[in-house]
Amino acid sequence: MKKYVFLLLVIVIGIFSSSFSLAASLHKVHLDWDYEDQLVEGEVLAGFRLYQEGVLVSQVDNPAARSVDCRFESEEGTFNFTLTAFYSGGTETPHSSPYTFTLSSSTLVATATNDILSTNSLNSSMMNNYDSRNTLSQSVFAADFSGLEEAGNTLSPVLVYPQVMAENLWETEVSVVNESQSEHLVGILRPYSNDGTPLTGDLALDLAPNARYEFRVSESFPDPELISYLVLAANHDQAVGSTKFFIEGQGGAAVPAASEVNAGDFYLPLTVSAPGWYTMLSLVNTTSMEKVLTFRFDNGETRQITVASREQKFFTIASLFDDVLNAGITSATVENGAGIVGVELFDGDNDKYLCGIPLRDGRAADLSYPLHTGEPGWVSGIFTYNPLNQPSNLTITSYDEQGAELSSREISLGGHELYVLVGNDPDLPIGAAWVHINSTVEITGFELLVASNRLGAFSGVNSSGQSGIFTKLDNADGWTGVSLVNSSAEEANVTLSAYDDAGTLVAGYDLSIPAFGKIAGPVDYILPGNLSDATYLRYDSTTALVACQYNNSADDQLLDMLPAL
Repeated sequence: MKKYVFLLLVIVIGIFSSSFSLAASLHKVHLDWDYEDQLVEGEVLAGFRLYQEGVLVSQVDNPAARSVDCRFESEEGTFNFTLTAFYSGGTETPHSSPYTFTLSSSTLVATATNDILSTNSLNSSMMNNYDSRNTLSQSVFAADFSGLEEAGNTLSPVLVYPQVMAENLWETEVSVVNESQSEHLVGILRPYSNDGTPLTGDLALDLAPNARYEFRVSESFPDPELISYLVLAANHDQAVGSTKFFIEGQGGAAVPAASEVNAGDFYLPLTVSAPGWYTMLSLVNTTSMEKVLTFRFDNGETRQITVASREQKFFTIASLFDDVLNAGITSATVENGAGIVGVELFDGDNDKYLCGIPLRDGRAADLSYPLHTGEPGWVSGIFTYNPLNQPSNLTITSYDEQGAELSSREISLGGHELYVLVGNDPDLPIGAAWVHINSTVEITGFELLVASNRLGAFSGVNSSGQSGIFTKLDNADGWTGVSLVNSSAEEANVTLSAYDDAGTLVAGYDLSIPAFGKIAGPVDYILPGNLSDATYLRYDSTTALVACQYNNSADDQLLDMLPAL
């Protein structure tokens, strides 16, 4: 007898409309589910169907999907929803257990714009009234973060800053950049405690095209020591940002804000279990349901944690093992991660050893990393993790700055194995400027920059694009360097544009990067002109570039590394 196990996990609220109706209207619901199937002989799984009171309302033609937004016409009211799976030969499974859900004005798809989009302002009456309105959900994040709305429900959450530290000696610096070159970014930054409770003191933003805003948490919110994470809700999603948490003069880490949630399992490409070292995770559950996460480590051990709706969990990997260091684990896959955003931090007893990477579900068959060898004592370590069960063959190719291939070799990487390549590896020729890793299965990984007693980290998956933002130019207290790798077989024509916080173009420069070439160095060496007023940098290229920035303080105590966003 065929066995079908179908667990409907959640249906959460969709987007608010600016109009209300009791007649049939277009609604949107977000679904997450688990599905365990025993394949029908001679058939393959083809997708899933959503039923409302037994009537088909939406179909998902993706057998790998476990999360989707469904839009359909319906009157308002309370209904039973069920899911089925269907196969290529026409077989359809029995319906899942019903999930009762109320469709109301809060699930209507927005069809009208609001005055805020034309006025680009938040007046006092708007600010005084928003807390009394209903909850606004969003298209990017699966959570219905309470109260993230303004001026007629036109704002949607677009960024989550999953870690904030602003107590004792710690400080957090936050940046927001409006990527749009034509439209104001209007929104609010809302602080949350670690249990998901929204805190008082929303920060209103109105950024001109290309404008940037930077602030310190302790100076901008009434109770900074209570804040665990921030959410930006805005009138459009062309926004990027980053956080930098640090102890003044000692050390810190910079990580990107999350612009999308994980859709499934995500990965820890490295966990450090050694005396004096800590691997810490900050996880935010953006969904409206409790999540049970399973950590499946590369040595076969598993651990579970539960993260409540909108809760942030901040903990060490060692705490999963009763604070006993476990040198037998080096990497992990975190299962059931749909709706989770977070960061992984590496820290030593000396706080100068601190860096972080975003936790993502992405994998790729091709990864490219710049090597940082221009400064004495700087070494790049590249960590490649195969999160799958099947082994992989890796081809590792190095290039110089002009794009000439210097070396190529192949290695085998088993399932759930970690491979480490150090920039001073004898197999890397002198003059190697970057490396390309091709894999026969999709893998993940990151680069760790070690500079004396300082660390920086750069995630290697989905790190290329034809345009990108370097969110901070450190002019007053240090310097900023960038690496631009052209991993394509065509010459890249690149425009670098430096802006100030108001969005004014300070300097621009056109350059070319040969096929498979690289340009790297301090920004004021690459970009001529006076950059003293510039606060961030944008690049636009005719080919996709792998790009990252590294900031170093004037006293050589702080080192950050960020991908272009």
